[in-house]
Amino acid sequence: MTPQLPPFSVLGPLRASPGVARLYRDDKTKRRLAITGVKAYVRSAPTVSGVEVGVNVNGRRIGGAEIGPGAVAGRSPVDEYALGQSDYLTVDVDEIGIGEPGKDLVVVIQVGRLSFWQWLKKRIAQVFR
Repeated sequence: MTPQLPPFSVLGPLRASPGVARLYRDDKTKRRLAITGVKAYVRSAPTVSGVEVGVNVNGRRIGGAEIGPGAVAGRSPVDEYALGQSDYLTVDVDEIGIGEPGKDLVVVIQVGRLSFWQWLKKRIAQVFR
């Protein structure tokens, strides 16, 4: 079974805002997880320009997704970011559409499992960035 994180959501018309919500990792199984992608959806599509969301781990941007004008979904792969036990995630709404900004945003952060050695290698690289 693939591990999942709860989605982030913003109801109503979108507005640019940092740190829409914060999600702490509370995984009692101590699985070695990595963020592998980001998907974003809106119920009402933005017009003229798109919506851009950013995903942060411990306040540092690691990726995001963009929903183009007239579209209701967008996705972006992330260079596998290994999550530590005490890490937290936030989502920023960086840009909104001009005209109709879009409504009812849902952001899904995709995760996958890593072997111990893969996880350790990525964590060391992240610490020394």
